[in-house]
Amino acid sequence: MKKRAVIKKDGTLVAVYSDFIRDLNLGPLQIERASNVEFDERNQFWEARWPDGTLIICHPKRDFCLEVEKLAVEESILAECQNSL
Repeated sequence: MKKRAVIKKDGTLVAVYSDFIRDLNLGPLQIERASNVEFDERNQFWEARWPDGTLIICHPKRDFCLEVEKLAVEESILAECQNSL
């Protein structure tokens, strides 16, 4: 599976966490939650949301919701890094 990561000017690696990052042995990790996926019992859908509560996607299938969430977070990382150039 293809992994996407960005190395910022200060040398910081920014990516959606996967064990491949730990396997790189780059030193101590700092991990921040970029989004959250939870089941909405009332609507019977899975929801992915940004920390501010903005909806990324809602879908009845959790795996699909997780995949869309991952893509959204990766795009957010890339956009943030491109804006800092």
